Amino acid sequence: MDDQETRRIDPPALNDEPVATGDERATNDEPAGTPARDETPAPADGPFSDGPPPPPVPGDPGEGWAGGPPPPPPPQVWPQAGGWAPGPPQAAALDIGSLLGRTFDTLGREWSLFLALSIPAGIGGLITVVVSRTFNEIMTNPYAPQDPVSSFAGAIISVIASVITALGVIVATDRLWRGQQVGLVEALSAGARRLPVLIGLYLLLVVAVIGIAIAVTLAFLLILQAGPIGALLLVLVVLAIIPVAFYAEARLTVILPVVVLEDQGPIDSVRRAWRVTKGSVLLLFVGLILISLVAAISTWGASMLLLFSDSRVVAGVALVLATMISAPLSGIWMTLAYGDLTGRGYGDSELMARGKGRNVGALIVFGVGILLLLVGGAIAGDGFQRLLESLPRR
Repeated sequence: MDDQETRRIDPPALNDEPVATGDERATNDEPAGTPARDETPAPADGPFSDGPPPPPVPGDPGEGWAGGPPPPPPPQVWPQAGGWAPGPPQAAALDIGSLLGRTFDTLGREWSLFLALSIPAGIGGLITVVVSRTFNEIMTNPYAPQDPVSSFAGAIISVIASVITALGVIVATDRLWRGQQVGLVEALSAGARRLPVLIGLYLLLVVAVIGIAIAVTLAFLLILQAGPIGALLLVLVVLAIIPVAFYAEARLTVILPVVVLEDQGPIDSVRRAWRVTKGSVLLLFVGLILISLVAAISTWGASMLLLFSDSRVVAGVALVLATMISAPLSGIWMTLAYGDLTGRGYGDSELMARGKGRNVGALIVFGVGILLLLVGGAIAGDGFQRLLESLPRR
């Protein structure tokens, strides 16, 4: 037998050599005669390269695109001048019905807090009753001396007490509608810290009003020198001043919330209030009229008691009740209007979801107001009848 036929075929070794990888198997499986692969890396594209670079592969992030058009370039940002800051938010459209509803809602949900905040204003009203003379006293004894010092001091105290109440109501309304707990002392103290700025604002407005009054008086005197034509011009000037005054009042509706809730001085507060009310003058003016009419329900009854009641105690109690009801309404309303105009983020929260809301607020305002109107109307009718009987008959 030949050597080739007697040669034994050994089985392959199983664990003596490492298992080849896929690339190695592909290399080893190439048929005989295949030239060896050139493992030399391709030269980089440049002056010494053999040809242009290969085209980009779709989906390769290094090429800046992935199966689509390249992304747009970033927007160009122009450098701003020093001290530049974004402008104030544009005035939002106001909903008068929503403002009035939320005003009653706020008063009704936290009525105890707001009535407590109105105590300073009520005390100021009581002081006014004590230092002033009633209508009956004036009619029965018109020549009785009146102490001007006590009257002036009482008026100043009443104004300061009303301002303290307004500042506290603004702070409480703002924090409640932002979902923050607030107490009586906290609201009053936070509002009182802005009292110096508010005093400066009032002094500024007083100076402005005095200057305008002097200018108008001089203009009137000059116009009156022109005879009948001057009288006609005087009437036209008066008719022109009235809408201008209403316009200015509407533009400065949110001046108190700006002073209390923003860290600005008197002049900057005026500018800020003027900016945020741009475009909402008519709605603010209508809102002011409506909230004033609602507050007047209680103040009318108290005024009749103050004029015709013979008892200062009854008149004082009536004025205190009327003041404690009407004072929170204006503060709550102007704060909510300020929040809507500036985008302060007022909204429903767990804190403002308690109680009956606007039903309780409406019951407090209209209930006390109608009661004062009935009592005041009855006393006023009796006092007016006695006044007619005291007049000399011809």
